[in-house]
Parts: sequence; C-alpha cells; structure tokens
Amino acid sequence: MPARGAAVAVLAACFIFNMLGRGLADTYAVFLLPLEREFGWSRSELTGVYSVYLLVSGFTAPLVGLLFDRFGGEVDSLLASPVEELRPLLLGTHGVGPETADSILLYAAGYPVFVVDAYTRRVFSRLGLVRGNEPYDELQRFFMTRLPRDPALYNDYHAQIVRLGKDICRPQPRCADCPLAVVCPRRGV
Repeated sequence: MPARGAAVAVLAACFIFNMLGRGLADTYAVFLLPLEREFGWSRSELTGVYSVYLLVSGFTAPLVGLLFDRFGGEVDSLLASPVEELRPLLLGTHGVGPETADSILLYAAGYPVFVVDAYTRRVFSRLGLVRGNEPYDELQRFFMTRLPRDPALYNDYHAQIVRLGKDICRPQPRCADCPLAVVCPRRGV
C-alpha cells in the first residue's frame, strides 16, 4: 500500500475508533468492514490500527472535531486544504504539535513539508551540522532550504534518518556499524 494510502487509512481508522468509543457508530460493518475491503486488512491488522489509536487518542478527539466542524467529516477535503491554511489549523488543535502536523501534511496530504523528530536532532547534531537544541521551525528550515521541495524525497530522506537513528545512531550509538562513520565527528558521543 502506498504511504499516503496507509497514512489516510490509519487516520481514518483513528477517527472511526473514536466515533465508536463515543457511541456515534454502533456496528463494526458500517465503518471497519469497508477498511478491510479497501485495504485488504485482516481483523488482526485492524487490531494493530486500534493499538495506534490508543497511543494517539489524546489528540484524536480534537482532530475528529476539526474534521467534522470544518470539513463536514470529509478526510479528502481536510487533506486537500492549502498547506498555508491546514498547518495552522492542525497546530491550533489540542495535542497536535509541529511534528504531528507536519507528519500529516507530508505523509497523508503529500505536501513538501520536512518532518523533524528526535532522530533528526540526534543524527545531525552528532554529525556537527546542527546544535540539536534549535527550535523546531529553525531545524526544519535547515533541511527545507537545502533539499529540493519534493514530498517523495522528504519521505525517503526522513525514513533513512529514522532507520539510522533507530538502528545505529541510538542514544548508545553503534558507531562501528555506521555508514557515515568516515565523515562523522561523533559530537556529543
């Protein structure tokens, strides 16, 4: 499944579970069966989506409110909004910070918005390219002024940063296994 489809499906599943939990829908078939059919998900995969929902439920309810109050419940309408309008709306939603808003903009809506996370800060501060304690917007600008504005590139680049930060450049780094070892000053290690 393409990344956009997966992101939209997870976002939709979160909304659905939130509505079910609030008694706004009372049958599995009305909402979850279409997800099974559309994305070929089994009930166990939907259970995995439910686990994601539990992790993000703190901001799901306000997002559901935004979706229904502003966009008539249409996920596609929300995602089709201009980035200049959508990002402030998302950031104004309780529980949604810059990383979450930008993840929605990049992965679900397909906008060229670079996502900054803890892996990005750790990897690039150890490389000596950033301090690591910059405000989110400053660190994001660092990347967006140096890379072509291309959602596919941002998606791939961020995925590689996450993999490097998760597997190699961990809090206790495995520098001997790092593909960037020859250029890394290992700042802060």
